[in-house]
Amino acid sequence: MLINFCKMQSLGNDFVMIDLEQFPTAVPFPADFFRKISNRHFGIGCDLVVLYKIIDFRSSSITVKVDFFNSDGSKAEMCGNATRCIGLLMLRLKNADNCIMIADKKSFKINTKSKDDISICWNNEIEVTSFDISNIPDSDLCSGTEKPNIQRAFQVNVGNPHLVLFVDDMPSIEAIKEIGKRIENNPIFPQKINVGFVKKISDDTIELMVFERGAGLTLACGSGALAASIAVKQEGSFILTNTIFVHQKGGNLKVEFLDNGNCIQTAAADYVFSGTIDAEVTLPCSSNCKKVTIYTDGACSGNPGPGGWGVFIVDGEKTSELFGGESDTTNNRMELIAVIKALESVPKESEITLYTDSLYVKNGITQWINNWIKNNWRNSDKKPVKNQDLWRRLLEVSKDRKITWQWVCGHDGNEFNERVDALARKGCC
Repeated sequence: MLINFCKMQSLGNDFVMIDLEQFPTAVPFPADFFRKISNRHFGIGCDLVVLYKIIDFRSSSITVKVDFFNSDGSKAEMCGNATRCIGLLMLRLKNADNCIMIADKKSFKINTKSKDDISICWNNEIEVTSFDISNIPDSDLCSGTEKPNIQRAFQVNVGNPHLVLFVDDMPSIEAIKEIGKRIENNPIFPQKINVGFVKKISDDTIELMVFERGAGLTLACGSGALAASIAVKQEGSFILTNTIFVHQKGGNLKVEFLDNGNCIQTAAADYVFSGTIDAEVTLPCSSNCKKVTIYTDGACSGNPGPGGWGVFIVDGEKTSELFGGESDTTNNRMELIAVIKALESVPKESEITLYTDSLYVKNGITQWINNWIKNNWRNSDKKPVKNQDLWRRLLEVSKDRKITWQWVCGHDGNEFNERVDALARKGCC
C-alpha cells in the first residue's frame, strides 16, 4: 500500500516519520517493513523509523505517542534526536511550540522555539552506575593493533541503555565499529546496549561518537549525548560545569543540569522532504472472513494534480479504513488504486461485494478489459489504453476471486460512499 511519510534529521541523525492516523487501528508492522524503509539503496533510507500519533490536541498543549524502530527492525525505547524532530513536526503541523511526547510509557516535554533551538526536558529518574570494564574481555576491546585506552566506564539508562567509555584519544572509525559491535552483542547486556566513546576537549566540551544499538555508528546520538553528559557529571573531576557542550560528527548540542536534578538538552532539527512509498504491511481484514463489503473512491485536485484514494471495508461486525495519495496523479488512477489496495487487503477466498462511484472502473473491469487484452491493450480508437499499468494490476489482484461489482451514485447521500470520499480527500498529498 502507499504510505505517506516525511523525512527529518537532527545533527545528521535521520528519520522517516510516519503518521499512524493514515492506517486502520492496530495494523501490525513486521520487522521487514522497518528494514525496507530504512534501507538506503532499496527504501527511503534512515537511522530510525518513527511511528507517531497525536492523541490529544488543545490550543495550549499537544500530546503525541511515538514508537521508535531501528534500521535492523528492532524496537528502540528512546531517541533524543528523533524527539527533537517530533517537536519541530508538531510546530509545523499544529503550530504547537510545546508538546508532550510519550514513548515506552515515559513522558518527555519538548519546547520548540525554532528549528535551531529545540529543547527536551529529562527528569531526574535516570540510572547511572560505574562499570568495571574488566567484565569485557580484552580481545573485544581491540581492533587489529588498535586498543583504546579506556580510563573509566559508566552504565547509564536515559530511557534506553548506554555504556559510556572515557578515552584519552578518540579511536578510529573502524575501531569504534568493531569494538562497538562486540560490546553491543556481549551476553552481559541481554537487551544489547549503545556504546559511546567520550573524549574531553575543554573544561566544558566533550567529543562523542556512539555505536548505536540496532543502527551502528551514526553521525550523532541525542540520548547518547545525554548519557555521556550524565556520566561526565558522575565522574566528578572530568568536567565541573553545569552546562556541557557535546561535539559530534553531525553537529553540536548542549546539556544543562538544573538544580532540581532535571536535564535540558538543546539542539537543532530540520524537515527534509515528504513523499509516499509503496510498502507491504499486513492489512486488517481477518483471514477467516467469508463475505466482505467494500466501498472505494478516488479524488484529485487539478486532474492531473495531488490526489488521494480511500477504502472502507465491512468484514462482519468489523470495519476498517485505508487511505493514501500521490503528489501528481489523476482521478482515474486514484479510483483504480483504491480498488487495488482494497482487494489486496482481503483474503482471496472471500466473497466480495465492491461499490465504486466510478463507471470508468466498473465498466473497465466488467466490460472493456477483455477487448483491450484481445487488441494488445488498445482501445476502440486503436490507441494505447490509458493507465495500463494499473489495469494490469487490477486484473491480477481480481484473478480467481468472487467479486460482485456495483456502481453507486456519488455524493447522493450514501453514508459509506461519503466516507470513502472523505478518506480520499484526506489522502491527497
